[in-house]
Amino acid sequence: MPSLRAAVTALMLAGLVASPATAAQRPDRTGPARPGSATGAVHGRVTGPNGVPLRGAEVRVRDPNGRENRLATTDEEGHYQVDNLLPGTWNVSAAKGGYITQQFGQRGPFSAAQPITLAARQRAEANFVLRPGGAVAGRLFDEYGDPVAGTRVQMVQQRYDRGRRQLAPAGVGDQTDDTGAFRMYALPPGDYYLAASLRESLRERATRFSIDYGETVTLSLDLPAP
Repeated sequence: MPSLRAAVTALMLAGLVASPATAAQRPDRTGPARPGSATGAVHGRVTGPNGVPLRGAEVRVRDPNGRENRLATTDEEGHYQVDNLLPGTWNVSAAKGGYITQQFGQRGPFSAAQPITLAARQRAEANFVLRPGGAVAGRLFDEYGDPVAGTRVQMVQQRYDRGRRQLAPAGVGDQTDDTGAFRMYALPPGDYYLAASLRESLRERATRFSIDYGETVTLSLDLPAP
């Protein structure tokens, strides 16, 4: 599908697939006490797909307006609890390095999440089963077979919005090192395009591949001659 590959590389050149910015907000790990208010709590357990508890997973509890951002870390048994939550609607998510981040209520990586509505003095339970993400690794070479360093590499995926197919960045991109090597991880299963572009010479390359849970795909890309 040359036209689709051209669209992928055009996005790279336009700078529309830059990696998403990380949140600068520092999480409130303890949460402010609310004197006189009837607060509630969210608690639960985070495990892997085989039922083994995931220690050190981060569980975030946010209100939809972004005014509250609370963070808890799971213990040795995968348990967590976030206290002092005002009655209302809360979004809960769980994350751990190498695993796919999950929003509470999601049936798949791109499905809709389900907010939790807390009543006064209620303890709501939110359990998570995190699955290991896929990874893609490889090297980038020029037309002479020499490694290309300092080149931006980005994953792009087809998604549908209101019945229309769109290309969107997937995951955090990478930059090749002095050996031309790159690696990206924690990828949900699916079909992707891997795009690499040298802006100064308008040279680009995109290749398509599929990945599954916990799978590592190795690729080798050759940039065309200018």
